[in-house]
Amino acid sequence: MKRKSDIMKIAKIETALLLLVAVVFSAGCQKVFDIKPKDTLDQSQMYQNVYDADAAVLGIYGKFMGLADRYIILNELRADLLDCTQNADENLRQISTHAVGVDNPYASPRPFYELILNCNDVLENFQKMKVEKKMTELEFNQRYSDIGALRSFIYLQLGIHFGRVPYVTSRIKNVDEVKNPDTYPVIGFDALLDSLINFTEKLPYKELYPVGSNLNITVDGYQTQKFFVNKKVILGDLYLWKGNYQNAAINYREVMETGTQGVAGGQYYSLYKVGWDSNGDVDHYISYSRAGDAATLIQNTQWRIMFEQPFGSSGFDREWVWVLPFDSKFNPENPLIRLFSPVGGSYTLRPS
Repeated sequence: MKRKSDIMKIAKIETALLLLVAVVFSAGCQKVFDIKPKDTLDQSQMYQNVYDADAAVLGIYGKFMGLADRYIILNELRADLLDCTQNADENLRQISTHAVGVDNPYASPRPFYELILNCNDVLENFQKMKVEKKMTELEFNQRYSDIGALRSFIYLQLGIHFGRVPYVTSRIKNVDEVKNPDTYPVIGFDALLDSLINFTEKLPYKELYPVGSNLNITVDGYQTQKFFVNKKVILGDLYLWKGNYQNAAINYREVMETGTQGVAGGQYYSLYKVGWDSNGDVDHYISYSRAGDAATLIQNTQWRIMFEQPFGSSGFDREWVWVLPFDSKFNPENPLIRLFSPVGGSYTLRPS
């Protein structure tokens, strides 16, 4: 049973998130009407306390989930993990064959920059809240670092797919201003990595939200700790792309050692690592019923079942580092059903 204080936290976060949609998702944009709407929050009413800050964090992640289809398509359809089906449209086929037209919606960086500008707005407002004592230093460090690391991840995706991009870290009114080379010059991928590493290394808080904090709770059956970007993984990725393999390994190892706290048990040895204990449902190694015989691959437990473990189970928790669950009861809608499912979707993509 949830404590009364926990229920109040959840209610405040969910209520603020609902009211925030019209504010955070269009943060920094010029108002069309001067009349303040009666059922949504005006920008001036936001960022008054830590619950508003939490709502801003959740709002950013809600919009980030809208990039799920582009993340999969640009990373995997351009590579060798996905193929088009006969149902695929011309835009998907162009991505698959690396022959992209100028009007291909999947090749536009605009949705990434819209979210980056939202992050910039939130980061600047968090700094203002800290100065005005509307958040404690720890609350600021946790939330600022979270959104900052997420922005670094989005910029890394832009650099991977587009090579040379503008690096914008300030609030601007309109996403089209990013196109102005005099104000926001385009930089190469290597220079972008330098800027991202420098910024992300300086983030004041690199751990997960601690147990008991506002953003590490259970809401509608989902434990939220894994919702938020793992900053050490992001640093590992940035260093890996930069070619600094030692620093990449240092950060990845810190993630792999997450479970080595306290009494040694199953999680101590197998959280984010290939381990073994007596329960094959939680340890995702590969084994065979007869050594050396590939035809006897064990499929009812171990490696394969990591992809069907229920959210929050021991096997799930030991494998997945970062998870943003789609749910049919809530927005945003899962765009991957449209792409991959023959039931309720268009079945345009399949594993290669």
